[in-house]
Amino acid sequence: MGIISTFLFSDPSESDLLWVKLNVEKSIVKKWVIVEGTFSHRGAYKGTCLREVLKETRFLEFANKVEIIICNQNLFLSSNEQEKMFGLSWMRQA
Repeated sequence: MGIISTFLFSDPSESDLLWVKLNVEKSIVKKWVIVEGTFSHRGAYKGTCLREVLKETRFLEFANKVEIIICNQNLFLSSNEQEKMFGLSWMRQA
Protein backbone atom coordinates (compact mmCIF):
# COMPACT_ATOMS: atom_id res chain seq x y z
CA MET A 1 0.00 0.00 0.00
CA GLY A 2 1.27 3.47 -0.79
CA ILE A 3 0.24 7.05 -0.40
CA ILE A 4 -0.91 9.07 -3.39
CA SER A 5 -0.41 12.81 -3.04
CA THR A 6 -1.93 15.60 -5.12
CA PHE A 7 -0.91 19.06 -6.25
CA LEU A 8 -2.72 21.81 -8.16
CA PHE A 9 -0.23 23.48 -10.52
CA SER A 10 -0.99 26.85 -12.12
CA ASP A 11 2.19 28.42 -13.51
CA PRO A 12 6.00 28.08 -13.57
CA SER A 13 6.41 30.29 -10.50
CA GLU A 14 5.11 27.34 -8.48
CA SER A 15 7.90 25.00 -9.61
CA ASP A 16 10.01 25.62 -6.49
CA LEU A 17 7.03 24.83 -4.27
CA LEU A 18 6.39 21.64 -6.25
CA TRP A 19 10.07 20.62 -5.94
CA VAL A 20 9.98 21.11 -2.15
CA LYS A 21 6.74 19.10 -1.89
CA LEU A 22 8.15 16.21 -3.91
CA ASN A 23 11.34 16.10 -1.87
CA VAL A 24 9.61 16.30 1.51
CA GLU A 25 7.18 13.52 0.57
CA LYS A 26 9.45 11.24 -1.48
CA SER A 27 10.10 8.75 1.32
CA ILE A 28 6.40 8.14 2.00
CA VAL A 29 4.58 8.82 -1.29
CA LYS A 30 4.17 6.17 -3.96
CA LYS A 31 2.72 8.46 -6.63
CA TRP A 32 1.84 12.12 -7.21
CA VAL A 33 -1.17 13.27 -9.21
CA ILE A 34 -0.75 16.84 -10.43
CA VAL A 35 -3.64 18.75 -11.94
CA GLU A 36 -2.97 21.67 -14.27
CA GLY A 37 -5.70 23.81 -15.77
CA THR A 38 -5.47 25.48 -19.16
CA PHE A 39 -7.35 28.52 -17.84
CA SER A 40 -6.33 30.95 -15.09
CA HIS A 41 -8.40 31.41 -11.94
CA ARG A 42 -9.90 34.48 -13.64
CA GLY A 43 -10.96 32.52 -16.73
CA ALA A 44 -8.24 33.61 -19.20
CA TYR A 45 -6.68 30.91 -21.38
CA LYS A 46 -3.08 30.32 -20.27
CA GLY A 47 -2.14 26.96 -21.78
CA THR A 48 0.02 24.45 -19.95
CA CYS A 49 3.65 24.40 -18.86
CA LEU A 50 3.97 21.57 -16.33
CA ARG A 51 5.42 19.04 -18.78
CA GLU A 52 8.25 21.47 -19.58
CA VAL A 53 8.85 22.24 -15.90
CA LEU A 54 9.11 18.52 -15.11
CA LYS A 55 11.88 18.17 -17.74
CA GLU A 56 14.20 20.19 -15.49
CA THR A 57 17.05 18.10 -14.10
CA ARG A 58 15.89 18.51 -10.51
CA PHE A 59 12.60 16.72 -11.28
CA LEU A 60 14.02 13.74 -13.19
CA GLU A 61 14.06 11.40 -10.17
CA PHE A 62 10.28 11.85 -9.83
CA ALA A 63 9.37 11.37 -13.50
CA ASN A 64 8.10 7.80 -13.17
CA LYS A 65 5.97 8.64 -10.11
CA VAL A 66 4.09 11.69 -11.46
CA GLU A 67 0.79 11.56 -13.31
CA ILE A 68 -0.48 14.76 -14.91
CA ILE A 69 -4.15 15.54 -15.36
CA ILE A 70 -4.95 18.47 -17.64
CA CYS A 71 -8.23 20.29 -17.04
CA ASN A 72 -9.36 21.98 -20.28
CA GLN A 73 -12.59 23.35 -18.84
CA ASN A 74 -12.89 27.04 -18.01
CA LEU A 75 -14.08 26.60 -14.42
CA PHE A 76 -14.39 30.36 -13.90
CA LEU A 77 -17.11 30.58 -16.54
CA SER A 78 -18.72 27.39 -15.24
CA SER A 79 -18.84 28.74 -11.70
CA ASN A 80 -20.39 32.01 -12.90
CA GLU A 81 -23.14 30.07 -14.67
CA GLN A 82 -23.81 28.00 -11.55
CA GLU A 83 -24.00 31.14 -9.43
CA LYS A 84 -26.61 32.62 -11.77
CA MET A 85 -28.53 29.37 -11.77
CA PHE A 86 -28.63 29.21 -7.97
CA GLY A 87 -28.94 32.96 -7.35
CA LEU A 88 -25.48 33.25 -5.83
CA SER A 89 -24.16 36.17 -7.90
CA TRP A 90 -24.07 38.33 -4.78
CA MET A 91 -21.08 36.29 -3.56
CA ARG A 92 -18.69 37.48 -6.28
CA GLN A 93 -17.45 41.04 -6.43
CA ALA A 94 -17.16 42.68 -9.83
